[in-house]
Amino acid sequence: LPFIIKFYIIFCLGLKFFHYI
Repeated sequence: LPFIIKFYIIFCLGLKFFHYI
């Protein structure tokens, strides 16, 4: 399930980036 893992990583990065701003 590489697609799900990639989506989860992107979601985590996006959340962290949004929190940083």
